[in-house]
Amino acid sequence: MLRAAFRRIRTQWRRKRLLAPWLALADRGRKLPPEGLAELRPFAHQVRGAADRILALSDLGAPTRPDPLRTPGEDAVWRPGPWTDRMHPAGIAAPMSRLALERGVTLFHDGQPSSIILRQKRSHHATDAAAFSLGIEVFALGGSFLSMCIDLQDNLLAGLSRRHILRMTMDLECERPQDFYARLNLGQGPNTEDLVLHLPGIAGPCEVEFDLARMSIRGNRVDRAWIDVILQEPDHNAVVIRDLVLGRRPRAEL
Repeated sequence: MLRAAFRRIRTQWRRKRLLAPWLALADRGRKLPPEGLAELRPFAHQVRGAADRILALSDLGAPTRPDPLRTPGEDAVWRPGPWTDRMHPAGIAAPMSRLALERGVTLFHDGQPSSIILRQKRSHHATDAAAFSLGIEVFALGGSFLSMCIDLQDNLLAGLSRRHILRMTMDLECERPQDFYARLNLGQGPNTEDLVLHLPGIAGPCEVEFDLARMSIRGNRVDRAWIDVILQEPDHNAVVIRDLVLGRRPRAEL
């Protein structure tokens, strides 16, 4: 008991020692000259960034959600950031086009920002595979599409060639049926090749597979790759993407 009490006292003392200079600066902030505040700003951003990362990890709870499972034969799998990391803020009203969300995921649209609401929610059910879900509510968009651009992570991009098949799986909730399209884009130098597939916008899991043999790839090097998840004419609809996973496997040799 004495050891436990000593550890608590030591931990509290260390916290106070670390916080003391920043608390003092915050108290004296209004009295500091503008040049002094400008010098402190980069350090304050670094401290806030580190604190946000710790808060994001603590939000996941213990134990954290397992990594997405690989299907038989896959050599790489990835769940993008909005379904694994806490977004700041978790709710976004009237997002502008080209809004960066989490870890290589960017929102695009051609309508009125005021008609769109994004909400990230913590997953609480034991059957939920992802730590978070992403909700997209659209009113009178005044445009024709809303999409998420997902940059492929290095483990999916490294060595990507015509002998691979890319899988994208989503778990959906839709207020009404919604057409989804998935467009894989591969870049080699100045050239870009794409392949578009249709997803049925119904509640529950859905999956598409991109066979890269159908695409024009020179050699074995792809410089960049991304997938656009496109909601076609999403007016007056609410969609929740409960999970999104990307996987890669080599095609069976014949």
